[in-house]
Amino acid sequence: DDLMRKNMLFISLLTLLLLTGCTQEVEDKEVIITLNNDEIDGFFTGNIIDGVISGEGEFKASEDEGGWLYSGSFKNNAILGNGRLSDYKYKFPLPSNLIDVIYNGNCLDGIPNGNGCIQGEINGNLFEYTGEFEDGNLSGNGSVTNYPYTLSYEEYDIEGLYTGEIIDGVITGNGQFNDNSNDIDFSYEGEWLDGKISGSGKLICDQY
Repeated sequence: DDLMRKNMLFISLLTLLLLTGCTQEVEDKEVIITLNNDEIDGFFTGNIIDGVISGEGEFKASEDEGGWLYSGSFKNNAILGNGRLSDYKYKFPLPSNLIDVIYNGNCLDGIPNGNGCIQGEINGNLFEYTGEFEDGNLSGNGSVTNYPYTLSYEEYDIEGLYTGEIIDGVITGNGQFNDNSNDIDFSYEGEWLDGKISGSGKLICDQY
């Protein structure tokens, strides 16, 4: 009877170990994780189960990979689920081209989603957007600084920079636009709707 009880206890413990797996808590362990089908070298802090990174943790990419930081969910050695990115560099799509930006904010599966901020440089001007994102793109409410925009006004297409409110990537709300092409002297500050001057505002133009 004692031998049988010992055997049953051993089997129960073995079964428990097999079900729970071997969990190892690590700090700054050198690993390779997957992000958007790319393998990234870096350092992981958190739990590793049966040699696999899963659950919550923190990953810092190596300097060669940009040195960005991610805190959040992992699954099967990949960034999956909700988390937060810091100093993450990626290509942001503007209407005319792609620019290099640095992102800080919430993410889903390693892609900017939720509230966050991007900063970049366009022709020597600091470009910034703070607000909501979806799949790495502007979505929902936010505000921009030095957003390059071509305004159709009267018979002119005026290239300039906009600073103000934006919704779903479209200039809507209150903001200021200044011509930067030196074609005409043009500036407007006031209300906008769907990328067009709308409502009350102040206009300065030498070609009205």
